[in-house]
Amino acid sequence: MLESLIASGEPVMFLGVSAVVELFPSPLPETIPTEPDELEVEGAEDWFRTSHFFGTDELFIPNDSGVVAKAGELEVPLEAHDFLALQFRTVSLNTIYYLINKIDTASAIAEILDFDTEYELDDAYDPEGWLNEYQSEYFEQGLQFLGRLRAEHADQLFSILAEGVMNDYCGLAKHWETSLMFNPEAREKYAAWPVRIAMVFEGKFFPYLDGEVAENLLLDDFQISDVLIRNYDEG
Repeated sequence: MLESLIASGEPVMFLGVSAVVELFPSPLPETIPTEPDELEVEGAEDWFRTSHFFGTDELFIPNDSGVVAKAGELEVPLEAHDFLALQFRTVSLNTIYYLINKIDTASAIAEILDFDTEYELDDAYDPEGWLNEYQSEYFEQGLQFLGRLRAEHADQLFSILAEGVMNDYCGLAKHWETSLMFNPEAREKYAAWPVRIAMVFEGKFFPYLDGEVAENLLLDDFQISDVLIRNYDEG
């Protein structure tokens, strides 16, 4: 159904997005390396949509009931998992790698390929270790593994990721902790984390596609009501 909207040739907007999650290095950056000059972070909203400068992409989080895709007068309901899968097609592998470590999905993803078969081909095969952000020495192996899964087993990978993102316990809509909206200095509380920091921008967001699904969702229209740090036992 979404394909029919895309084929209409009109921009496809998604209604029902209430949060955007971005993954930043620790400590949170005080400046953003924009061109031609660096941007100094003065307020929490200055971090919005800047995580790509640090190797990851934003992820639009749908409501539990999903979103509505709209092109012109046509509207199509889209389940949350399908909306997330649409994004997983194009976000960077770095984003998926760091996301996995926020939503407890490494073990399930490690089971997509048959362990015994892979171990016979490579006695160093350790997908769960490769996907562990706390074992950063295996980062490149983790990216290669994810690249293979996205190329060969995309549906399984995306299904596991979407289930994790929307999970009632470890999902990205849970464990929101400190608000930085009017107190960006509170970021110092997270300066010693050894892993990426998940920042949640809460509000109303209207991402859209303009043409074929070949790049990340675009965004022009949004309202930010709060900026929070998510802490799921990271620190």
